[in-house]
Amino acid sequence: MKPFWKYQVVLFVLLMISNAAALASPYILKLFIDEVIPERNIDLLWTLVGSLGILYVLRVGVTFLADYLYTWIGNQVMINMSMSLFDHILRLPIQYFRQNSAGDLVHRIDKEVEQIQRALTGSLISALNNIITVIGLVLLMCYLSITLFLGICLLYPVLIAVLKRFEPAINRTINQLRQEQSDMLSYYTERFSNVKLIKSFLAYVHERSILSSKLKRLSQSYIREVVITSASKNSGVFLMSLMPIILLGWGGHQVLVGVLSLGTLIAFLQYANKIHDPFRNIINLYIDIVNTSVSLERVFSILEQKSDESDRDFRPLGQLEKIQFQNVSVSLGNQHILRNLNLEFKIGKHYGIAGASGAGKSTLLDVLSKFSAQDSGEVLVNDINLKEVSFSQWMQRLSMHSQNFLLFNGTIFENISYANNDIAEHEKREVLELTELEERYASAPQERTGDMGNHLSGGQRQRISLARAILKKADILIIDEGTSEIDSRTEEKIYSYVLTRSRFKTVIIVSHRLSALKNLDEILFIDSGKVAEQGSLSNLIARRGLFYETFKEQIDVNNSLNKAYESTVSTK
Repeated sequence: MKPFWKYQVVLFVLLMISNAAALASPYILKLFIDEVIPERNIDLLWTLVGSLGILYVLRVGVTFLADYLYTWIGNQVMINMSMSLFDHILRLPIQYFRQNSAGDLVHRIDKEVEQIQRALTGSLISALNNIITVIGLVLLMCYLSITLFLGICLLYPVLIAVLKRFEPAINRTINQLRQEQSDMLSYYTERFSNVKLIKSFLAYVHERSILSSKLKRLSQSYIREVVITSASKNSGVFLMSLMPIILLGWGGHQVLVGVLSLGTLIAFLQYANKIHDPFRNIINLYIDIVNTSVSLERVFSILEQKSDESDRDFRPLGQLEKIQFQNVSVSLGNQHILRNLNLEFKIGKHYGIAGASGAGKSTLLDVLSKFSAQDSGEVLVNDINLKEVSFSQWMQRLSMHSQNFLLFNGTIFENISYANNDIAEHEKREVLELTELEERYASAPQERTGDMGNHLSGGQRQRISLARAILKKADILIIDEGTSEIDSRTEEKIYSYVLTRSRFKTVIIVSHRLSALKNLDEILFIDSGKVAEQGSLSNLIARRGLFYETFKEQIDVNNSLNKAYESTVSTK
């Protein structure tokens, strides 16, 4: 709010001018009844009429400017808050995203920020405006008749007590409603992302049943919220509506006995009626404050989360030489994923990682990339504990491509150059040719890939993601099952290019395909969270151990193909 305080001051002044113009009208009416009519004062009549005209024109112009300024300030505040919150969320550890649904996070950035923006701009200005309006009305009513004013003041302690009584229930219902709204967003996001699965099972009736149940719960939460807030508001409005009854009875009696003039009573009634709106706004503001407190709590619960690099002093990294895992263990519940894992990656060498599903390969990569933390043991980079290296510094050294990496809805070039402004034209052409995307890009350079790349085939998505990783030109390139949907010829061409280009860099390839593991310096076979075997491809095959048993079918197929090829050549 600090950058906009000057604009808020201007907005506040405009609202004060508008209110001052509105407050003058009843007093002018009093003068008309008490002085113009009894004394038949024509000059005063035209003076009052002219004054009213000027006040109404002034009020319309000032209100227009205030509405424009209010909208502009609100939009700027919402933009700043949304950007700050989004940036903070992106910097949170991966574990946070595993524990919180995307729909809930979207709801907090969108709806909760919108609620806070309304409170910080509209409600805050409105509160000050209404309070000052009430003060002005109180002073004018006291000036007209202190006894009438003291009489109606008896209502306000009752009003405050009633509002406080509703507060806990309002808080609970709003919290429940926000959670139901977040769940709905998560449901829609998840279902639209998995529409192929739903269609393949013809699960329309099943999904309709789930949605119906969720919508019923959401509807019940809406109804509870409306009932409680409406009861709170209308209780206050009912108490405020007793004011004219009191004034007509008591004030009318005072006019009849000659204590008050008729003009004074009418002006007092006008001011009393005018105080209804600001008081009603203050009652609504009270509900809004409770509503906003829930939004603030949900937003600050995110902002209080520590980012990847908060509250730490990190050590700089020089030229990379080696990465060591020393007795690294990771568990998920009672399941041991990595068990006292020991291994070493040397910069400039090319490694393969293989193993059965669930052996711990992905967890190893998560620990290496700082997406997950180990339970025990150390990961050392140049003998520096990886925990002492900042996440951003480490990510500058790593480039990753996984079969799970998706695309954004942009052009092919926008995706391969994501967050990378240092791509030369020849590099772009080279990598597009390598991944066999040059024809598609040349024919439609502005074609969008669709939401998560759904306009492309699986192989095309993988090739774009791989091109993006190659163009980052990091010290370490990690490819995790990154060619599972790419044909063997293209895969061999890509890996040959990657290994040739990365002679002085480290390449780590995780794959279940034997073809992806050939030509690597060393292969690590992971079993039950440990390195069970390691060596070159030929050594591991010759050893006839776990690696051989796992890849036996692929090895036999390759041997058969080689024999068939040799037989064909010899026949010729």
